[in-house]
Amino acid sequence: MKKIPCICLLLVAVFVAQAQTLEDITAITLTKQSRGFVDEVIISRDSVRAFSENHRSADSAFHYATDVDTDRWAKLILALKDVPLQELDGLQSPTTKRAHDGAIHSSIVITFEDGTSVSHSFDDETPHPDLQPLLDAINEFRIASPKHR
Repeated sequence: MKKIPCICLLLVAVFVAQAQTLEDITAITLTKQSRGFVDEVIISRDSVRAFSENHRSADSAFHYATDVDTDRWAKLILALKDVPLQELDGLQSPTTKRAHDGAIHSSIVITFEDGTSVSHSFDDETPHPDLQPLLDAINEFRIASPKHR
């Protein structure tokens, strides 16, 4: 009877070891928000969808969608090549000013084919140093609001 729990633990360890890979990523989302402000970019293998809204100004909403080609998607995914995806949730943010409204609360969420996701929260645009290349790659997909061009 003691063999059954051991076998179950071994199977769980095998599945964890076969954790998500870069090829399993279906979407990467960057969200930045504060009181009254939200800015989100969702990048999938074939499209970018984004919106920005300042709730204090009714005419500030900005939405867009565009296609993503294979090369741009590959460049985005390559920004994660040195990041252990299984450890992403545990990466520490360099600062925690967002805990008391001292900074914009930002997060990166990586979604996989099986519907699971991992995320990293941080202040403004200062993620854990391992994720800075990913943030830079995400920002290359952004389209500026017509008011800010």
